[in-house]
Amino acid sequence: MQATVQQVGKKFVLTHNGVRIAKSQYMSYIEEAAQKAGLSIAGVAQEEIVEKTEFSIRERFEFLTQYVDLVSDKVMPSLIITGDGGLGKTYTVMNTLSDKGLTDVADSMGDDDEVSEDGEVRVVGDFAVIKGFSTARALYTTLWEHKNRIVIFDDCDSVLKCPIALNILKGALDSYSDRWISWKSERMLGENVPSMFKFKGQIIFISNMKIGDINQAIRSRSICVDVSMTKNEKIDRMRQIVEENSFMPTYNNDIKNSAIEFIDNHKESANELSIRTLISVTKLAAHGGTNWKRLAEYTLTSQ
Repeated sequence: MQATVQQVGKKFVLTHNGVRIAKSQYMSYIEEAAQKAGLSIAGVAQEEIVEKTEFSIRERFEFLTQYVDLVSDKVMPSLIITGDGGLGKTYTVMNTLSDKGLTDVADSMGDDDEVSEDGEVRVVGDFAVIKGFSTARALYTTLWEHKNRIVIFDDCDSVLKCPIALNILKGALDSYSDRWISWKSERMLGENVPSMFKFKGQIIFISNMKIGDINQAIRSRSICVDVSMTKNEKIDRMRQIVEENSFMPTYNNDIKNSAIEFIDNHKESANELSIRTLISVTKLAAHGGTNWKRLAEYTLTSQ
């Protein structure tokens, strides 16, 4: 007889015909329980069940905006944002900072409007966005270069897994008034990068990792907000996005709402539920002709 194993948070749940047989954080215990019950296990379900929360997804994204405000106002040194990709974590952070009048250093790269007395060009901007892979040494240099700014690590999970990088982050996120970071290694740093400096900035982590998989010492030094969602919450999040005038402004609300209703009706068979899904189906609803729903169904289920 076939049993089902699903992951709920950091624990595994063994069920058979809708009845829970066992629950444990150890897969070995689940396998033993299945064996005793005469059940076989095909594998852990790929889609993780999101644990229920008393806070709606709308409220959690409202919290997220307030948390970004707290970090940008230097009330808190760090914010960790976890949860499903493609449903507005990065957008919310960037939009909140922009609404506060803060600017990205990338927007001023190459400008020479701020030059020191010795002729050195100063890059202006309030925050810097770091994407992709980063080594511990690159992390140290990045924090030095932006020691007075907000540093946003967007989908840069390597810095949350490397032991050396984690030790650097612990210093950067400490609760002391003076947060000193040091690099004690024979490996040379870049020119003009000191082996010790005071970090006065803030850090925002945006990750698709599970919140429980992030180092506890980093979590304890940060505000944490998890926006993991069930399928119904993803649909609710899409409705929230459509309410914003800035989302696909050239398409009327009737078209966008028709797209959401279609996605809602087909969410169980959809391979992906994200803003990209909503954008694609909205465009098909507007330009796909009389058979747009067939086109949209194929798009949802075939990719």
